[in-house]
Amino acid sequence: MSESKKGFDLAAVLGSVSKSDTASRQIVDIDIDRIKPDPRNFYRVDKEGVEELAGNIELVGLQQPVLLREEGDGYVVISGHRRMAALQRLVKEGKEQFRRVPSIIEAPDELPELTELKLIFANSGTRRLTDPELAEQTKRCTELFYALQQKGVEFPGRMRDHVAEAVKVSRTKINTLNVIETKLREDLKLRWQKGEISTDGAYNLARMPEVLQKMAAEQKGKLAVSGYVTGKVLDHAEDYLRAKVHRKGCDGCTNGMRFAEHDFHVRNSWEMCCGTECCMSCYKVCSFRCPAAAEQKKKEKAEQRQRKKAEEAKNEADRRENTARTRAVWSRIAPGAKTRGLTVQEVLQKTRNGSPWKCNGIERILADPEAKADNYLHGDLVDVVEDVATVARLTGCSADYICGLTDDPAPAAVRPEPKMGDGGWFDGSVKPPVKELSAVLILETGRFATTAKLADWRNGKWRFAGSNDTIEAPVRWWIPKPEEAKDA
Repeated sequence: MSESKKGFDLAAVLGSVSKSDTASRQIVDIDIDRIKPDPRNFYRVDKEGVEELAGNIELVGLQQPVLLREEGDGYVVISGHRRMAALQRLVKEGKEQFRRVPSIIEAPDELPELTELKLIFANSGTRRLTDPELAEQTKRCTELFYALQQKGVEFPGRMRDHVAEAVKVSRTKINTLNVIETKLREDLKLRWQKGEISTDGAYNLARMPEVLQKMAAEQKGKLAVSGYVTGKVLDHAEDYLRAKVHRKGCDGCTNGMRFAEHDFHVRNSWEMCCGTECCMSCYKVCSFRCPAAAEQKKKEKAEQRQRKKAEEAKNEADRRENTARTRAVWSRIAPGAKTRGLTVQEVLQKTRNGSPWKCNGIERILADPEAKADNYLHGDLVDVVEDVATVARLTGCSADYICGLTDDPAPAAVRPEPKMGDGGWFDGSVKPPVKELSAVLILETGRFATTAKLADWRNGKWRFAGSNDTIEAPVRWWIPKPEEAKDA
């Protein structure tokens, strides 16, 4: 090297390291206390890996000697830091047979930078390096190449290509690691080195302005510094940092940094607003909204409380009204039903309103004067009865006439009593106590539809008047035609 430093051949110089551990080199046993690690070694020596390697060495012995260089009155490890850590562990456990370390003493290079490059070259081929280790390796390689260059060694082509060849990674990867190494905040870089931040996340953070990096450094969760979230924040960095000229309901928006803080705090990436949303129109509830939106949301919330209060008051008034209506109607129906042996539920079933919850509500109101009706009880049967009563009062007709149960519009109070029975109209389930008679039937033709027909009672069946055809439709009510009944 002293004769000519021109035409540097990286592969030729560093390639010799692959031969340095072969059997052709003399192996000597060195006392473990005379060997120390290289302070420039930046490769990770994990505890679990050392424990596993120590177990293998104890079982089969050290299969590959360590590579050392002389320094002072001792030796420094060039290659084999993990093996040395495993041997030290065994000796510490009292296994003195491992005190003498099989070693190869590397001849000193004319340039010390080449010795360190050989260490890096050896480890890059035998270790599975993490990205932080690759970054440190790349950084150190670059420093060593420039140091060699200052000493007169010429490197044809780009320096980055030589570094990539030495560390065996792509130039794109080197560029990514270089950006992280030179532009990422130290506290974030430390978290990246500990594995708390992915390389994608660290690369995105390194390209952010310092104010956003500082904001990210204050976040503790992993999602805030994930590759996806940091990528979205990076894409919208300008939206966070510049004041918005137009916002819904605002002359100008200066809430950008709070948008960024919001996006770093989200629990799910889809919740990010990216500085492009407006708090005035955002449906989400968060503590990062702008003052104008916070005031607007406060006003809307107060209005909502007022509306809810008014709605509750109206519902309560409706409940009181429905309770009174239900109690008034059923206090008339229930006694008559009871005299005929019918329960409230049976009456409801016969009117096709036999839902159990209605029955329970009506029975509760009739049994307890303080009970309140549920709002749904005002419909169906209650409204029908009230409507009939209203029409009867307005027209002066009987309720029976309005319901189609009689052709006589006169109210019951002024209508002469029929000759058969005390109640006038008979329930459809009641059979005439005579063999033959002519009557008016109220037939059920649908759920809420009825019709009146003239009919004859003969041979135990209702037949259409003047015909032998039986009537199949359910008979709800019947009343004999005056002076038509025939005794048995």
